[in-house]
Amino acid sequence: MPRVRASGTAFLPGLLLIVVIIIVGGPAFATSDLVAPALHGIVTDALGGALGQVEILVLGDAAAEAPLAVARSDDHGRFIVDGLAPGIYRVAAVKEGYLAFLGRFNTMFRPSLDMVLRPAPPESSGAAVPPKDASWILRLPERSLLRETDASVLLRREPDAAARVAGSALYDNLEGRVDHLVDLSVPLPGSPRENTGAGGAETRMSMASAIGRIASVRVRGERQSFDRVATKNGEEESASRDASSFFVEASCATGRDANLAMKASYAQGDLDVIGGASSPDGGFRHARRSWGYDATWSTQLDEASRLAVKVGYLDTLASLPEGRFVGAAFAGADGSRRPFLSRAMAAGGSYESLAAMRHQVRVDVEATLQDLPLPRSLAAGDGIAVMPASPAGWNVRVRAEDQWVLSAPLALVYGLGYVRGSDARQTSVVEPRVGGVWTDGAWRARLVVLYDLSTAGATPPWSDVPEPPGIRRAPAFGYDAEVDVRLPWGLGLKGARSFEPVAFDAAGAVFERIDPGFTPLYAADGSVSAERNSLTFSREAGGVTTYLKLISGSADGTLAQVFPFEVPLQLLADRHLRYDGARVGVRVAASGTDVSAEFRRVEDTAAIDPGAERTAQEFVEFQLAQDLLRGEPRGMSWRFLFAARTAPQRQAADADPPAAAGLRTLAALSRRVSAGLSLTF
Repeated sequence: MPRVRASGTAFLPGLLLIVVIIIVGGPAFATSDLVAPALHGIVTDALGGALGQVEILVLGDAAAEAPLAVARSDDHGRFIVDGLAPGIYRVAAVKEGYLAFLGRFNTMFRPSLDMVLRPAPPESSGAAVPPKDASWILRLPERSLLRETDASVLLRREPDAAARVAGSALYDNLEGRVDHLVDLSVPLPGSPRENTGAGGAETRMSMASAIGRIASVRVRGERQSFDRVATKNGEEESASRDASSFFVEASCATGRDANLAMKASYAQGDLDVIGGASSPDGGFRHARRSWGYDATWSTQLDEASRLAVKVGYLDTLASLPEGRFVGAAFAGADGSRRPFLSRAMAAGGSYESLAAMRHQVRVDVEATLQDLPLPRSLAAGDGIAVMPASPAGWNVRVRAEDQWVLSAPLALVYGLGYVRGSDARQTSVVEPRVGGVWTDGAWRARLVVLYDLSTAGATPPWSDVPEPPGIRRAPAFGYDAEVDVRLPWGLGLKGARSFEPVAFDAAGAVFERIDPGFTPLYAADGSVSAERNSLTFSREAGGVTTYLKLISGSADGTLAQVFPFEVPLQLLADRHLRYDGARVGVRVAASGTDVSAEFRRVEDTAAIDPGAERTAQEFVEFQLAQDLLRGEPRGMSWRFLFAARTAPQRQAADADPPAAAGLRTLAALSRRVSAGLSLTF
């Protein structure tokens, strides 16, 4: 019998006691002195490049007041403003040749603010054109809570294309970058055959344009074509991959305090393996295409409240050969092709309000529906059986949270979450949470503890076999911890650690997968328990930035590992997955040098047999970018690009040599050494 979680009844008295202490002691905390926090952030251009020597002005509520503080960004676009009393401020970022940025922030809740500056339209004389209506200088800036982000969010997303700017009513401005790399056909260790030939190229394009003060557009595209031919003992096997993708983002103002942001993408790819022992008929072909979109509308309800609504849709069609499953690859027997269509829809919304001087309330709602008519392997007695397509799955998540500043820099975080899904093993979950945030000028820390009140543990309704005892069960407690410390001598330390007993993150995955560049570590069709850890060291001195990032984590549930190379079909099964990785890099501003190396290892174990040998995949990549010719600001510049990557090596013993040979051939498409040029204009 599966182990069922203990009831959360014993936890409720303790939670109630904490709430009572907070309510009784809150007024006493509120009367204590407040500590002055610091504001920090990054200033970038429309393409995400850092902007140095940007003047940051912190202003009070009165339009005629002189700036309360002034700072300048460094060569990496970073700035710090110390000595601000807790409260709400206006902020402006000004740089010659760019339109001014205006924003608003509350030092009690958010210590960081990202800013995006867009080039001003040039006149015939080359000078920037002042706005016809300069009244924006005298009035309060347009309100926006969504532009204010924590440092952790800032590091994992691109600059906000919807940031407000001031400028002339109508103009077009274009910035872009084009990268082109050619495969050098250099043999690397671990080639699948004695003699290997390689060829191909990839081209990447990115462009951004601002249209007056009301709209902005960003376009990104990629095209790849690679071939591999391997021979051993006179036997030849070849693999080729052609893929292209297109991604567009647009944002426009729909009112003085309202904005509409949209994203759309299309991607297609063809994979061919010919000859060799990868499949009984001497080869197979796999084609895939996907398209999707999402739209977010946000509006300011009043001076302290903001509402955002988001919807998304993703459609994927894969044309696979008929036949049998061989390991991780799908081998064709007669060459016929069978289409598989998967669809996912998601909707969500958020409401954020500064309910009082010391309270920030946020409510998030997410819902998703997935139709994945793909075979999945379910536990069936003492073996694994391929079952028919599972029904469409859905889940809903609601979370309410209040951040209450007891005494700056200390804030209390408490809230309640509810999750319900169609997975019978995790039908519904109630998650009370409580924690705190400490923010001052030197460091920021956050710790939130949650408890899973779910006691569900039933077998899926489409299975007639009892769930085996090998299936892992997550503990009831979860947590979310972050720390961001600025140390002397330009050193910085950032760390995060979290564990979610039940993670219905399908809605977030739909929105992320709209971007063709998103590469998750695993795919799931229901609830999983997930642990994530990250640690980043950085040092800035003399225009040189050195960084080291370490990541690790694990996931348990019905999932499939996502390979860094294309595999025709992966079965969803009850698995335990663990991953570790590291990335180290150096950036030299004076010479325009950027060097980085990354290592990632993923281990996969079937949950039905915890003692089974693990399958390990390792991936290594090296990248170099060097400035060759630098133009004037907003001019043309050239960079040299070099990249080398090794494909994952299957380390576990494989009982099916043909399947292993097929995987090695597919992996060879990702093993390459490339060089090329990058043009920025």
